[in-house]
Amino acid sequence: MHVQAMFDAITDRNTEVDLARQGDDPAVRAGAKGLRITGPATMHRIRATPT
Repeated sequence: MHVQAMFDAITDRNTEVDLARQGDDPAVRAGAKGLRITGPATMHRIRATPT
């Protein structure tokens, strides 16, 4: 199902952003600055979008 693949990609990106924010390398942390995590409400809206 293509929606599940998109949710998997969103989850992977959220994990990468979280790890970058918690990292020891200042350059990596700076790269994650300003990035937003896709939350449950947004994922619910994506799921509710008609195809």
